[in-house]
Amino acid sequence: MKVNVNTWHRVILAFDLASGLYEKYVDGVYHSKQNNGGIDGRQAAKDTIWLFNDNDGENGEAYVGSVAVYDRKLTADDAAILGSAEASGIPESLEFVPEVLDLFFYQYAEGSSYNKLLEIHNPTDLEIDLSGYAFPNQNNGANSPESFDYWNSFPEGATIAPGGNFIIAHPDADPAIVAVADHFHKYLSNGDDAFALVKGTKESYEIIDVIGDIAGDDPGSGWSVAGVSSATKDHTLIRKDTVNRGNTDWAASAGTNPEDSEWVILDKDVWDGIESIPTISVNRDADGTIKIEFEGKLQSSANTTGPWKDIDANSPTSITAEEARQFYRTRN
Repeated sequence: MKVNVNTWHRVILAFDLASGLYEKYVDGVYHSKQNNGGIDGRQAAKDTIWLFNDNDGENGEAYVGSVAVYDRKLTADDAAILGSAEASGIPESLEFVPEVLDLFFYQYAEGSSYNKLLEIHNPTDLEIDLSGYAFPNQNNGANSPESFDYWNSFPEGATIAPGGNFIIAHPDADPAIVAVADHFHKYLSNGDDAFALVKGTKESYEIIDVIGDIAGDDPGSGWSVAGVSSATKDHTLIRKDTVNRGNTDWAASAGTNPEDSEWVILDKDVWDGIESIPTISVNRDADGTIKIEFEGKLQSSANTTGPWKDIDANSPTSITAEEARQFYRTRN
């Protein structure tokens, strides 16, 4: 890419907090990509950046005429507008496009015995109906990069509250996990089984997040994450607080060290936000009224496998025996 002496050029730096990368454009044309994560999740233009460098050992002064900052995703059309030859100075503000947030994997655990879980976070301020989503997977690497080995749907009626989480767990997991699980699934990862979070139907869907390489070969025991070998085996992975969206690029999401990875690695059988099990007791009075005493938050479901709904009730609470069959449990 040619840069002329005594000529103004329009340079765009597009920072991506989630990936720890930024892209460079010159006069609306893509130039290169570079790692540039700040120590606390912020981004900073380092003094080692060379925007114009042909490796001939020559250096020169550069002057900044004006600066504009936009908080939005950069598209190719945006880059062309901002870098066009017809633009002079800082152009008028681009049309505001609000950031669209969607579900993403928050926690993944592959521990001893059946201690396995996937936890999905809803970063929006709306309740999300999971009937339009699924969590398909590849078994021991991808047999076909164009399709999944197994299509896994959420239970009918399942939702995630605004800012809430949805936990998928093995039914024989540790009681602490079972107590907070929203859905049970027997075939979670053994370390080398990649999962995706998708939006749509089996025939037509958009991948919005992944754990593991859904198009790659079997990694062996597991994939490396944040510089930890086989981190998806015998570990728990927690998304960093700076991440608020999914990432379909597993290599970028996993990273190569603790700084550029989107994940924090925990030891086996250590889970975030999963505490000791609150107690619950059920007794029937002489008149047939059923009395429930509990700790934590009471939930009910028509099936043992969920979906579970929170009940606005304080302990003790009572129900009549004539009510339709329901199952009750508590959570923290």
